Amino acid sequence: RRYDNNASAVNDFAQFLLTNPRYENALNAKADNHNFLRELQRAGYATDPEYANKAINVLKQIESMRQDPNL
Repeated sequence: RRYDNNASAVNDFAQFLLTNPRYENALNAKADNHNFLRELQRAGYATDPEYANKAINVLKQIESMRQDPNL
């Protein structure tokens, strides 16, 4: 899909998850980012079998950058 801005893309993604019962377990795991991503994968969100691991690695990189006072 194509969006006019980032907010529109995020809102569409959220609506997609909220209106699809397939992702209920992922939404119930929203307090834990890593578990949320694993549940998305289990529900069939991505075709890449390494989707959750790859997304978690990106999340970890972002988290470590947030902790770096030099950034």
